[in-house]
Amino acid sequence: MIIPVLEEVTVVHKQLRLKEEVRITPKRTQDVEHHDVLLRREEVTTSRFAPAASPASAGEIPPAVSAISAVFESAATASPAAPNPTSATSSTT
Repeated sequence: MIIPVLEEVTVVHKQLRLKEEVRITPKRTQDVEHHDVLLRREEVTTSRFAPAASPASAGEIPPAVSAISAVFESAATASPAAPNPTSATSSTT
């Protein structure tokens, strides 16, 4: 006859168990928002081309090939960006 001898032992351990599931479904959205923004500097370049079929008449001024416009916060910030007109005319003298 065999009689088992038992010993009582306290065992503590952690175990991960699934509690619940969360489903995530990707969804694309696009929102259009308008904001008023104060600009410190803005530069615009425009180009105009005369039609090739109709040359300018003798008294008519031809359209400008390109024009550059800029808006600055103050005259001090505009001065470095201004072209120097004397450098263009000094080469002809």
